[in-house]
Amino acid sequence: MDYESIKAEVEKVLSARRFKHSAGVADTAAALAEKYGGDADEARLAGILHDITKELSPEEHMKLVRKYNITLDEDEKAAPKLWHAITAPPLLKERFGVSDAIASAVRYHTTGRADMSLLEKIIYLADYMEPSRDFDGVEKLRRLTFENLDDALRLALRMSVEEVKRSGKKVHKNTLEALMYMEGLKKPED
Repeated sequence: MDYESIKAEVEKVLSARRFKHSAGVADTAAALAEKYGGDADEARLAGILHDITKELSPEEHMKLVRKYNITLDEDEKAAPKLWHAITAPPLLKERFGVSDAIASAVRYHTTGRADMSLLEKIIYLADYMEPSRDFDGVEKLRRLTFENLDDALRLALRMSVEEVKRSGKKVHKNTLEALMYMEGLKKPED
């Protein structure tokens, strides 16, 4: 299935607002991939697909959890906002035959993780600062993203940790590990 056909399928299942966001992520991801030597087509595809299960109900997510034998840890069970990143990858592999790299970029676009691949970094950042996003510091993050990807990732992870803490929620362990890794405080385990 080509990109335009997949994009049309995504548009059918997302609200207009969510689809606009996903298209913005796709375009931003492609531009970042071109800048940093990644595969722009792969980045565009991961971008358009990253939120494909975002608007499913909790019941629909649980059906996917059961269908794909997904194990949610205690933190994930308590954070329905993260479920779309967990349920989408196996669905995308089955429905669209996406690569492991795209599935992983979709999986970690909400939390990040230690030792992220180039594509994972690109999708995380593109999702965070695509053109329809509007929050304090987004313009600085956008500029930095096109100057130095790793510096931008460090900033985005710090901003994410601060935002989650301000909301009174628990920061996901993957986000903390990603930030520690990017700040040189922890190395990935072999």
